[in-house]
Amino acid sequence: MNRSRSESTSSNSSRYVVYSIEHPHWASMPPLSQDVQTVMGCIATLNCALALAGTLAVVVLIMRFRSLRTYSNLFVLNLAVSDLLMAVGNIPMLIISSFSGHWVFGVAGCYVYAFLGAVGSFVSINTLAVISVDRCFVILKTIPGQKRMSRRTFATIITTIWLYAIAWASGPFFGFGRYILEGTNTSCTFDFFSKTPAVQGFVIAIFIVHFCIPVTVISVSYFLLYTAIMRFKLQFLEASRVFGEIELPLPMRRGSQGYINEKKTTRAVIIVILVFCISWAPYACVAMFGVFGDASKITRLAAGIPGLFAKCSAIFNPIIYALLHPRFRSKLFPCRRGETERGTALNRTPLFNL
Repeated sequence: MNRSRSESTSSNSSRYVVYSIEHPHWASMPPLSQDVQTVMGCIATLNCALALAGTLAVVVLIMRFRSLRTYSNLFVLNLAVSDLLMAVGNIPMLIISSFSGHWVFGVAGCYVYAFLGAVGSFVSINTLAVISVDRCFVILKTIPGQKRMSRRTFATIITTIWLYAIAWASGPFFGFGRYILEGTNTSCTFDFFSKTPAVQGFVIAIFIVHFCIPVTVISVSYFLLYTAIMRFKLQFLEASRVFGEIELPLPMRRGSQGYINEKKTTRAVIIVILVFCISWAPYACVAMFGVFGDASKITRLAAGIPGLFAKCSAIFNPIIYALLHPRFRSKLFPCRRGETERGTALNRTPLFNL
């Protein structure tokens, strides 16, 4: 009898811990079945395994090969670190809670989970914006003549990205926004249901600052990049018609080779950015619908599936970049090195030994 009462008390206490961070929006909805939770746990497990494999592969390649240690690739390393933060700091907690059928890490664990997820996603999107700007400058500078970034500038950019992300992710700890349990009861996120000015202001602010602005920067950068490439292509074709390809001026021939290699690298970056935006767009839409729309129509699965899909970006980023970037691919598949070993001086010159 005492043992049964103790177990009941423990169960009620655990339930209170879970539901004390759950928004009242979910109170009228039945919890997800254990079968659904198990499926989501399996998907999260696969997500975690692939994300760890991909991000660690990128890190190992950059650490092992000096030719990959350019500033452009170190931005990719920063992206891999942010993905690794998601894979290590978020997904394992999601897996354990999914197979348990409820959140098992308490209030403090919920805050840690949501904070790490916010930092990882903010760092990722802002790093992708910086990569797009870097690609733009590389193309614009490489075609007529190369110019490298300074080490101090690189360190300043990386530090700013992380401090910027941490500052915004810390908002809910100081009353600007709030972290709550998601509808699946197995993960945590920011509150986009409460109608208080602080909560709504936080959601709108991070949507603008960490989605709209980076996507705009990315779009403008690649528009400028595209116009620069097309302009050089027209100049090259006109010069070939006048001089013939063999007698082209040396700067023009070097620019042509740089154009070919940078075009391949840029294609890989564009695909990574598109996949990231596609991964996070559904979750961003749900959050904004919760703020401005009829939140009563958001079900547990409607909020949970976009959140799980967003975490898949941690898989796609390193895998796509490693497979499509010519320099990374040449290290992963040495037998094809002859096809991709030719690169611009920017990609061939190591910056320093790590």
